Amino acid sequence: MAAVKEAPLHHLGLRHRPGTPFISYIGIKPHQHADSDQYQGTAAFITGLPLGFNEAVVTDVFSCFGEVTQVVLHRTKRSGMVVFAEPSCRDLALKTAVSGQVVEYFPPEEEEGATGVKAWVRHHKALRPGHEALQKQLDAWVAAHEEEEERKRRAAEA
Repeated sequence: MAAVKEAPLHHLGLRHRPGTPFISYIGIKPHQHADSDQYQGTAAFITGLPLGFNEAVVTDVFSCFGEVTQVVLHRTKRSGMVVFAEPSCRDLALKTAVSGQVVEYFPPEEEEGATGVKAWVRHHKALRPGHEALQKQLDAWVAAHEEEEERKRRAAEA
């Protein structure tokens, strides 16, 4: 079996936090079909996605190169595939990465509330009662249990 030559992974600079000079780098290379050593097509493999990116955000980021028809992310959401409508769109994304250009993507502002981990923590806490609520439930259970035990004791004495 002949060794298949793998395409190099290029790094696309991405500035996605307003007001900061930091740049994240997304690895990108053309998708290669398993049965061929050709890199024809419209799909690109991506890796190194920033935390919190989902299919919608990846679609928004890569739509600057042309129409994105599909985004499939690995379950860890750190890598996946982007399928463009035209091969020229994928080629533009690869050329941009090779040339070292930086893509700027600033997500729309949330109207209210936290996002990311803060939103998850807020949601998690909302689903669980606080210490005071738990203590009230325990006190009620202990009182009901003691009343039942007292009723059983009186019934046994009678």
